[in-house]
Amino acid sequence: MKKNLVVPLILTGMAGSTIYLLSILSAKETLAESQDFTTARVSPTVVNVSTLPTLSAAEATQLRSQSRVLPTQIPGGIARLSRIKANPLSTSEGKLAAQVNRSITPVSAPPNVNTASGTRATSTKNCVGNAATGFAPSDSHGAVGRNHYVEVTNVDLGIYAKTSCTRNRFVSLKTFFGITDPNTTAFDPRAIYDFRNNRYVVTTETRKTSSTDQFQYFAVSQTGDPLGAWNVYRIPISEGSYRFCKKALTDFWDYPNLGYNSNQWFITANNFPTSGASYGVIMTIDKAPTLTGSVPVLRCYGTSSSTRAQVQFNVAPPLDRSTATTAYFLATDSGAGSQLRKYTLNTLTGAMTYNTPIAIPAWTAPPGAPQPTTTLLLDTLDGRIQSNTVQIGNRVYAIHALNVGGRSAIRLYRVNAGTNTAEVRFTYALTGLAAWGPSFAIANTGSTTSGFFAFNYSGSTLNPAAALVARRNDNVGGFPGFTYQTGVPMTNSCQNGTRCRWGDYSATSLDPANLNSAFGVAQFMTGGSQFSWSTKIMGLRP
Repeated sequence: MKKNLVVPLILTGMAGSTIYLLSILSAKETLAESQDFTTARVSPTVVNVSTLPTLSAAEATQLRSQSRVLPTQIPGGIARLSRIKANPLSTSEGKLAAQVNRSITPVSAPPNVNTASGTRATSTKNCVGNAATGFAPSDSHGAVGRNHYVEVTNVDLGIYAKTSCTRNRFVSLKTFFGITDPNTTAFDPRAIYDFRNNRYVVTTETRKTSSTDQFQYFAVSQTGDPLGAWNVYRIPISEGSYRFCKKALTDFWDYPNLGYNSNQWFITANNFPTSGASYGVIMTIDKAPTLTGSVPVLRCYGTSSSTRAQVQFNVAPPLDRSTATTAYFLATDSGAGSQLRKYTLNTLTGAMTYNTPIAIPAWTAPPGAPQPTTTLLLDTLDGRIQSNTVQIGNRVYAIHALNVGGRSAIRLYRVNAGTNTAEVRFTYALTGLAAWGPSFAIANTGSTTSGFFAFNYSGSTLNPAAALVARRNDNVGGFPGFTYQTGVPMTNSCQNGTRCRWGDYSATSLDPANLNSAFGVAQFMTGGSQFSWSTKIMGLRP
């Protein structure tokens, strides 16, 4: 066993910079020969949201003057994905999917009204959320707690009163996490709420211009009040010659996703080497220390030299509100596929079982979403699970967008992790419209419980819109729900020719005051520029 390295970590907070000494295992070292993960420790700092300056109009104007589009990273490359979207029948999965999808009957109308056979729903909230301050896409994400809704976007954090929609705080992610370097960008944020501990969690990744340095920031509220103090951690993914959760310093850490179970927080991500195949990683963070501001142990799976201990790209973490200590992670392929890959983690012992295949119907990536008055299409990504999955015992719910009849549609799977089987619970396809960017939440599998999903939809005669709908027991009856905001088309020049960047994900979270009610957040457009986006916070009760 090699000796541990001791390296300095500088954490910058509102009170200044503090130097901590971290004991970190060598990047090639594991705790024992039989183990397949690396570990690290990080030290916390504290930030109090009530003392942070609200983003001023002048600061927002300055940020807009630095407008930039954050690039898309696609496993297998954008060129390959574009070919699949243009001609899905060029793949074996596309040929199989065309046969499977013939039996799907589209939903005849978008969710502008209650459209459920014998069931109805009530809109409980309709709030304008974060808006653009110079970056695109929005990457809107968020979670509802007992009294507040916390929303994160590129590149800001907003805290809203749950009952009145009043925005209590609006700060940049860099201010919140104490990042002062002007050459560093914070992006790809996520926010979730931990029911059992009544805490919010916010994450963001960073990258520094002309540097391989990358950090994953992670914050846990000290109470259920997000306007109070938070325990903040800066996780070095690559810094100087040190790396954690990367196989090489030059690999690009991207698309971090966020989940949890009873005793750990989870962050999954894709890594993109300068050459060679992309790969996935799973990071775990011991939960209990973060609740008190103590030092947690972090583990990373997927960077081992062992061929048996590899993690596929596009892996998604579970959100499990129970006391279970076994976590199931699911990964889709990119562009086309006919199976999920399951990763089973014992969060007490750290033991991981890798790459268990689970058959699903063949699918291909969703085509770009059309808009009125323009030939520009909206980016619908590559068929990945864009938000966390939901784990209830051995059952895991996973939702994604895919191609059905030449348009983007939404499909929900229910995986039985005990038997390694999956069933399609529904495929949501709108007649003549594209639906994409889904996220999903459900409390349990009872016959009176509803599942919820937030998403966007559009068509050649219908502007891009944000919606939230329900489905009783995830596959019973119709889809009662509402369109909460219809925006305008994105008509200006886009990042890659005719493909306009859209928010990489939405978020759906259960209301802790009523588990048969949910909140969602999704993007809409207020103008034709990629930088003219806003977000809608939506509430629904069947």
